[in-house]
Amino acid sequence: MTSIDPNLWSFMNRRIFLKRMNLLLYSLLLTSKSKSNSFPITPWIPQGRRIPIMQGYTDDNSTQITLLVSQIENLSYNITAIDKVSQQPQFHINNFCFPNSKYKIEKIFISNLENNSSYKLEVFDKNNQLIDLRFFKTLNTLSNSLKIGLMSCMDDRSPIHAPMWKSVIEKKSDILFFLGDNAYIDDEEISTTPESIWERHVETRMTLDIYQVENLIPILAIWDDHDYGVDNGNSSFEHKQKSLEIFKAFFGNNDSTYLENGPGNCFYVRLANQRFVFFDSRYFRQNESLSTSKVWGQDQISWFISKLDPKSNDPVWFVNGSQFFGAYHHYESVEREASTELTQLLDVARNLNSVSIFISGDLHYSEISSIEKKLLGFQSLELTSSAIHSTKADDLRNNPRRVISYRENNYFIVTAHVNQAQLNLKIDICGRNQTYNSSSYNIKK
Repeated sequence: MTSIDPNLWSFMNRRIFLKRMNLLLYSLLLTSKSKSNSFPITPWIPQGRRIPIMQGYTDDNSTQITLLVSQIENLSYNITAIDKVSQQPQFHINNFCFPNSKYKIEKIFISNLENNSSYKLEVFDKNNQLIDLRFFKTLNTLSNSLKIGLMSCMDDRSPIHAPMWKSVIEKKSDILFFLGDNAYIDDEEISTTPESIWERHVETRMTLDIYQVENLIPILAIWDDHDYGVDNGNSSFEHKQKSLEIFKAFFGNNDSTYLENGPGNCFYVRLANQRFVFFDSRYFRQNESLSTSKVWGQDQISWFISKLDPKSNDPVWFVNGSQFFGAYHHYESVEREASTELTQLLDVARNLNSVSIFISGDLHYSEISSIEKKLLGFQSLELTSSAIHSTKADDLRNNPRRVISYRENNYFIVTAHVNQAQLNLKIDICGRNQTYNSSSYNIKK
């Protein structure tokens, strides 16, 4: 039977601990795997688990890797090439420490890598004993194709998280996009604090198998309300700045060759001859009347407009936590709550020399929606991926744009290929044991 290091929970709020202990015990029992005999037991990691490690932004010659490690133990690292390369990797480390926690975040910034090459990351304790080993690859940013996993709503207390991540890992995507609710922080019975935000990120990082995987997969993430810290939260959240700092510690990336951070939690990335705008739909959100409400705010909109070269043929992916086109339901969406901002976005997209599509999460069901030609000058799509392992929606609302929808826990695998100015998509909606639907689309002007 799996045992849990009590030190992991020593800093937790007692009410959270008592409420969640049984669920977490069951969750960890389901996901526990035997460690390789070559690695000694690490006291600050639950028995049967490994150090939580996530590969973040990656391009053809650099990557950023995030580890959740002991606050008091000084670890060392070795990074070597598996393939034959002409230069040796270089790296430096930054730390993020949270007061009174037994854990800290260490970020390794690795450069001097080579395109299409594989590497290994070795982790050593203070006695120079090997305690973990992971493998990673660079990403071919000049390719015309990219295999992307889309997922949102990751409740670590769900009993199905282990088989869902097993399914994701088996698909061998080039990169994963986490579309929000990547940790469930808010609690109905107590107020959210910086301490509870940190604690829930630690718990989630310790629990989910995507952070245990031996062959790392690059992950880019935005937040939504539950990992922001307040259900349907907006700019009035008193701990929004601390929440932003913590989220960026766990998921954020420094500016790099093809990535630039913007206001709040938004960022812009260029990969595989495609452009990706990741919106922050929480930090600047203002819920007023439906005619004056804001989801992104003008500073964020102006910033992303400045990043998009209107003459480029590279397709644009607009990525948001909540739906873009969701006026058909009474839940959160840009169309329903901030139609003037959506109109502004559509005007920008219409005047680009490239096609664009829309990606979102949040709904607790997945759907593909067809975006009519009159809005953009070409037929487009919104892909809503939700929930990979959280509760399912009670029903499917009547969406006039809907092509297909699924309520079962799922995620998307999208293989995107750029052919001149066209974007060819193969979209699989996947569950833990099956593919619910496969379809292909050609987005062109």
